[in-house]
Formats: sequence, C-alpha cells, structure tokens
Amino acid sequence: MMRSELRHLDRRVATVLAVALLAPGALFFVAVVGRSLQPVAHEPSRTLNAIANGFLALPPAIGVALIMVAPLLAMAVAAVVVWRTVATDPALGQDLRRVVDAALPLVRRPTLLVAIATLVVAAGMAGVLAVHAIAG
Repeated sequence: MMRSELRHLDRRVATVLAVALLAPGALFFVAVVGRSLQPVAHEPSRTLNAIANGFLALPPAIGVALIMVAPLLAMAVAAVVVWRTVATDPALGQDLRRVVDAALPLVRRPTLLVAIATLVVAAGMAGVLAVHAIAG
C-alpha cells in the first residue's frame, strides 16, 4: 500500500471511530427527547423510553463513559481528522477560506443570524408537530 493510500485509510478509520464513539451518546439524547413527545404508552415513545431507561440502568461509570467521555473523544478524533485534511489539502484550505469570507458579512449582522436560527428551529418544530399530528 502506498503512503497516501495508507493516510486516506487512516482518516477513514479515524472517522468511523469518531462516529462509533458518538453513536451511544446521540442515541441516548434522541431517546430522552423523543420519549417526551407523546405519552409513553404509544410508540415510538415506548421504545425510546426503554432505550433511555436502559442507559440510565447502566452503572454510573459506564453511563458517564458512553454519554459524556466518548462524545468528547469523538470530537477530538474528528478535529484531528479535519485539521490534518485541511493541512494536507491546499485546495480545501482555499475553499474553506472562501466560505469564511462569504460568511463574515452575515456574522456582522447578529439580528439576521438570530432570525435564521429562529426560522430553522421553527421549521424543525413544525415538522415534529406534523409528525406528531399524523401519528395521533
């Protein structure tokens, strides 16, 4: 295997590791939020409640490791992958600089950013409400 192929393989392995470290914590948070959307007597709240209770029944050290430590490790691994990718790919670095240059005028308009965030959150809430209304 050539050195560049090995580097790409290392990035792929690190990215898969980051996702695997993040998955249990993400599942727990989705379960905790999802179970509160409707009574636990109905699906999918019943299943989400069982998942959340399963996490809460774990010994405290394991729960902390899965819900807090593993996502922090995932963030660190992903940050290293991003940093190394940007450092070794000059074209990607230039593309990211263009994105930052395009975003700077928006950052200088905090009211617009709040309005965009409100729009995104409201659309998400409307989607959740629509699914909830359809599900009954």
